[in-house]
Amino acid sequence: MKKILLFSFVLFSLAIFAQNDSKKDTISNYSKILRNTSFSGLLQTRYLVSLTENVDVNGVNIADQQKLVTNSFNVRRARFLLKSKINDRFDLGMMLNFAEFNNSNLTGKVLEQAFVRYSHNKHLKIQLGQFRPYFGIEDEIPSEFIKSVDFSNGYYLLGKNGWQSFQTGIAVYGDINNAKNPLKYYIGATNGNSRGSEIDNDQSKHVYARLEKDFKDDLKIGVNGGIGSYINQSGNVIGADVEKTFTINPKWNLEIISEYKEGNNFSEFGVSKLSPKPELKDFRFRSFYINPIIRYNLNSPRLRSIEFSNRYEYLNPNYQLEGNVRTTFTPMLTLEFADQYFACLQIGAMIDDYKKNVPLTSEYDHTTMFVQVQARF
Repeated sequence: MKKILLFSFVLFSLAIFAQNDSKKDTISNYSKILRNTSFSGLLQTRYLVSLTENVDVNGVNIADQQKLVTNSFNVRRARFLLKSKINDRFDLGMMLNFAEFNNSNLTGKVLEQAFVRYSHNKHLKIQLGQFRPYFGIEDEIPSEFIKSVDFSNGYYLLGKNGWQSFQTGIAVYGDINNAKNPLKYYIGATNGNSRGSEIDNDQSKHVYARLEKDFKDDLKIGVNGGIGSYINQSGNVIGADVEKTFTINPKWNLEIISEYKEGNNFSEFGVSKLSPKPELKDFRFRSFYINPIIRYNLNSPRLRSIEFSNRYEYLNPNYQLEGNVRTTFTPMLTLEFADQYFACLQIGAMIDDYKKNVPLTSEYDHTTMFVQVQARF
C-alpha cells in the first residue's frame, strides 16, 4: 500500500511539474497562434420574386394557391471563417455557415470547411479534412467572388456526385516548376458521399487530378479527371475550364469564365426507378457554362465599380437516357461600393428553361428576380 501511495505521489508530482513546465510553452504558443489568427465573415441577404405563374420563389410548380409563396426575404449565406498559421509549416481553416440554422435539416450543413494544411514548400502542400476539392475554377473562387448570384447548376450536380462543393478527404498540390507562371497540379481523394454524411457509406474513394496553367495576358486553362464508384460500379468524370481577362483600357475590362464537365451521374443512378434498371455506365451527365463579365471601374469614394454579367448554362443530367435538359440565363448587375466586394448590391434574374416541364416539381420553366446585398469583413 505504501509503495502504491509513493508511486502515486511521484506521478502526481511529475504531472504538476509537467503542467507547470508546459504552461509556459502553452502560453507562448497561444500568443504566437493568436498573432497569426485571422477572422473574416460574409453576409448575403436577398429578396426573391417569382415572375412565373404557379411557381414559387424556389422554382417549384405549385397547384395549391394557398401554399404558393411568390416573394420572400432570406439569408443566403452568413459565414464565419477562421484561419490560423500554427508555425511555418502548419495552418488550419474552419468555416461555418450560420444561415443553415434557418433550414429544418441541419445535418452536416453548418460546418462547411474544417481542414489542416501542411506546406513543405510551394511545390508540395498537403491538406486534410473537409474543404472544396480542386476540381475546377469554381472550387477556387470564394462565394463572395462568384460574379454571378450563385455557383453553376453543374457545380451543385458535381457536389451531389462527390466531386465538387464541400467534400471530406485529402489533397496534395503545388507548383510543378519554378517558372514565373508555373504549371500547377492537384491530386486528391474524397469519401465521395458529400458534406454532412456521418458515415462513409462506400468502401472505395473518389480519386481526382487537375493540371492548371497561368499564361501571359491573364489567361488560365485547367483540365480535370477523376474516377470513383457507387454500389461497386465504377464511374468517371472529365472536365476543362478557361478563364481570360481582356483589359480594354484603365476603366473597362472584360472577363470570360467557361467550364465543361462530363461524367457518370451517381446521384441520378441512385434514385432511378427505371425497370429494368440500367447500369451506372448508362447514366452520364454533361455540363457547360460561359459567363462574360463587363466591368467599369469608377474608383469613386462611394461607388468603386459597375459590373454586368450574363451567365449561360447548359445541363443534361443524363444525355444517354434522354435526360431533361436545363438551360439557364442569369443576367446580373453589380454595384460595388467597397473594393474586393466588401460591400455590393446585385440585381438580376434567374431564367430557367427545361426541355420538358414536370408538374409539381422544380423541373419547370420559371423566372425568378432577385435583389441581393453582400457585405464582408
